[in-house]
Amino acid sequence: MYKMLDWEGWSFWRFEYDIYEGEGAKVHITNNLMNGFISRAEHTNKYTFGRHCVLGEEPNLQIIGVWLVRGNEIPDGLTKEHA
Repeated sequence: MYKMLDWEGWSFWRFEYDIYEGEGAKVHITNNLMNGFISRAEHTNKYTFGRHCVLGEEPNLQIIGVWLVRGNEIPDGLTKEHA
C-alpha cells in the first residue's frame, strides 16, 4: 500500500493565528475567530485537511493548527495576505 503513496505530493504546515490586541480574551469569541477563518478557507477543501484548536486560558488564548496540503506550497487563501 505504501508503495503507491505519493510522498512528494503532500506537505504538512503548522498554523498559528496572529492574535491582535483585544482578541483571545474569551473562549467563545476566539472560537468564532477560528470558525471564521475555516469558513473563508472552505474553497481549499479539495486539496487540504486541517485541524485547529484553541489553547491556553482566558485572557491569553491562542489558535494553533496543522494542515495537510496537496503539493508543497500553501494554497491561495491560507496565507496572511488572503486570510
